[in-house]
This record gives sequence, C-alpha cells and structure tokens, in this order.
Amino acid sequence: RGLPKRVEEFNPELVVTSPGVRPEHELLAWAAAKQIPAWVDIELAWRLRDKTPKIPEWLTVTGTNGKTTTVQMVEAMIARGGFRVASCGNIGAPILDAIRDPEGFDALVVELSSFQLHYVKHIEPFSSAVLNLADDHLDWHGSFQAYSDTKAKIYENTKVACVYNIND
Repeated sequence: RGLPKRVEEFNPELVVTSPGVRPEHELLAWAAAKQIPAWVDIELAWRLRDKTPKIPEWLTVTGTNGKTTTVQMVEAMIARGGFRVASCGNIGAPILDAIRDPEGFDALVVELSSFQLHYVKHIEPFSSAVLNLADDHLDWHGSFQAYSDTKAKIYENTKVACVYNIND
C-alpha cells in the first residue's frame, strides 16, 4: 500500500486526524518518525479559540459512562444561569464550529473520549472531570493502565477544579 508520494512531497508540518485512527496507522507512524505533530480537532480548536472576539472557558468531561448526560446537565445549568453555552467535542456541535460562532460563547462544555485525549497535547480547561473508569477500549489503548492514564490527561493544566470519582 504505502504512504502516497504526494504526502511526502507536500512535507506537512502538522497532521490533523480523526480521533479513532490508531497511532500505528501508516500516516501517523510516518508523521511520528518525522516528528510531525498529530492533533485532533480538540487541540486545533484550543489553539484557534482566541481568534474570535469572545473566548469561552472550557469545562471538560470524560469517563467510561455518563459523559453525554453529564455534559448536557452542565450545559443546562450554565444556560439557566444566563450564560451562553454549547456542548461540543464528542457530542453536540463540532468544536471547530463552536469556537467560530459569530456571537461567541461564555462557556463550552466539552465531552472528551479517550481517543481524543490520546492525541491532545495541551489544553487549559477551566474545570475537568473524570466521571468513572471501567474496562473499555482496551484493544485500542493496550491496557487498563494506558486507558486510565489517557483519561487522566484531562487534568493537565486545568485552571480551577478537578472533579473525580474517588472509587476510581
């Protein structure tokens, strides 16, 4: 099969991938060997978020179960408080659309899957939560420890609040 010659000739400085694509994929392995960063839309959105007049705070949520319900509940609570908010990431509006909304948002409640978190290098959410952990996607991550470590990345650079399930 081989990597298309046009990709090598183009000599990209960045690869933006779908989060479900495994790091061993030929293109991503090639990029890693060349030290070309591989991002998902979450990382790209974080780096572009300041290109609009209103920069929202990010509240990030992950976990094995309950992410969508929790994100929708948090979104409803923030909206009830009179703030403009959107759910995005793994649910809701595509995050790249949310950050480019002409009216802007006060907050984005961002659901993050383990696949998205695998590729995230740097975001600075206002708050972060890991709801729970159970054996999931171990074929993709390789082990429960790797899955757990990936989920824990959500806490890196969190500004104010880290919420976690003490049982996990």
